[in-house]
Amino acid sequence: MRTGGTPRRLTPAIIIQADGHPDYDGDINRRLRELAQYAWQQLADARRFDVAVLSGPQATKAEFESALVRLKGEAGLVIFFGHGCLCGDGWFETQPGMPPYVAMTDGVNSNLLESKVVYAVACHSAKVLGQRSVTGNHAARCYIGYAEELYIYREDGPAEPYIAPLKAGIRAIAKRKRCIDAYHAIRDEYLRRINYQWDRGVLEDAIGLYSSLDALSEPLGDQSAFV
Repeated sequence: MRTGGTPRRLTPAIIIQADGHPDYDGDINRRLRELAQYAWQQLADARRFDVAVLSGPQATKAEFESALVRLKGEAGLVIFFGHGCLCGDGWFETQPGMPPYVAMTDGVNSNLLESKVVYAVACHSAKVLGQRSVTGNHAARCYIGYAEELYIYREDGPAEPYIAPLKAGIRAIAKRKRCIDAYHAIRDEYLRRINYQWDRGVLEDAIGLYSSLDALSEPLGDQSAFV
């Protein structure tokens, strides 16, 4: 029996999952929910994280900000599944019909990512928001994301080849891998899936996967950071 000592402090983690966005069809929403559930399970299994999940009605700007304010300046993890856009300033969108449903915008509330490792499964978000979130006085530690459009499934095609690289990144982060190692886990899984689809002659999937790989940004900020 283990006695005495200071209880191990859990690392705070926030998973936010957009659902019901008007630009999303049912398949995209279902894939995002599956990814959020997978992320929660991986972090729970690691037994190192205190996880807050914001999804459905809770996936609002107010809830996201509130969760981050409670962790202001504290090291932690943020995983975002949803919609990203350039639109002048980089941002994440969350739940529609609950304005304002832009969860995070560069220069408005991105300082709340201070000291966090961020994994954003969202199109375009690394190009502006990601770049700027790792600079300045309230910088995120590291940002892994996509600078261009990301595909998470092909209509009338299998979803797993597109989902597997994203899961590889989640597993790497949960296992305390450095951001650069998590990036390589994602990249290597894309390459493995691309080669498999190419060898089978499924060129549509090979091309779609390559497009997502090309959109993947190298980790921004401290590539050696981990949680």
